[in-house]
Amino acid sequence: AKSDLNSLSKVDSGSVRKMLENDGESLPLLNFLSEYSIPSVVIPFLPLTRDHIRSCINAELRRSGATMSGSEVNRLLNELHFFSKDLPIFGKTGCKQVATKVALALSRLSEL
Repeated sequence: AKSDLNSLSKVDSGSVRKMLENDGESLPLLNFLSEYSIPSVVIPFLPLTRDHIRSCINAELRRSGATMSGSEVNRLLNELHFFSKDLPIFGKTGCKQVATKVALALSRLSEL
């Protein structure tokens, strides 16, 4: 089913709903709500890639007024958890842990 979507930029509630309908699949809650004429929207949440999380790290560095080299950012990325085992490109927690990791990394750098 996911192969029907040519790119992530095309993922929206309409395309997800259409994909599910074309595959003969449905979301039980969506069906229940539509039976009672309750409007609903499917909002797809996709996992963040390493590049997305790198952007979060850079944004956190800007917020804190600090800088890190590219190798330091890569080291920080390697401390975060990614999946799958074969191709670990998607972040398990997205950007949730980035602020804490950046603060810890900056404190380690200042100790040097």
